[in-house]
Amino acid sequence: CLWGVWVGGEMSGSGGKAAAGSVNVVLTLLQIAVAVAVPVITFLKLRHVEVESSGPEVVFACALDGEDGVFSRRMCNFAMVVGGLSLAAGLVTFVLQVLTCCICKVPQVVGLIFQILGAVWWLIGAGVLTRYAVPAFGTTPVDFPADFWRALVLGLSWLAFVAFSVGSCLGCVLLK
Repeated sequence: CLWGVWVGGEMSGSGGKAAAGSVNVVLTLLQIAVAVAVPVITFLKLRHVEVESSGPEVVFACALDGEDGVFSRRMCNFAMVVGGLSLAAGLVTFVLQVLTCCICKVPQVVGLIFQILGAVWWLIGAGVLTRYAVPAFGTTPVDFPADFWRALVLGLSWLAFVAFSVGSCLGCVLLK
């Protein structure tokens, strides 16, 4: 029952549902990995970034915020909240699916709702992060550090949106 919930329901029958269920497992693992990676990378590599210079040491409160990252941590906090809440919602959804695993298609419906909400959540999160992070790539008078890590967080955020969007489509397939 538990494996069936995770892969999207009953696996006997059409090969299409089995394939969709297998892809669903990979997407779920990807969603979890991104939900963990975004806050961890943000916390370890983009918050309180010290830059060596010939003069006094320069410290950026958040290298993810191209508008006010020298003084404000708002975008770093935002990125950590987006990933953290995504992970928490995923765990709650999984528990609900396990608790309702034998009640018709309830687990699939719960999973589909989570996928749709996750897609919207990451679309908003990735959009906001992109809006504030892009200026840090050289369009401001301040030379922001950590370009690689900033680009990685943005890429992972958009990857999460895509993974949840594809998961939404698969959820519809698995409901039929």
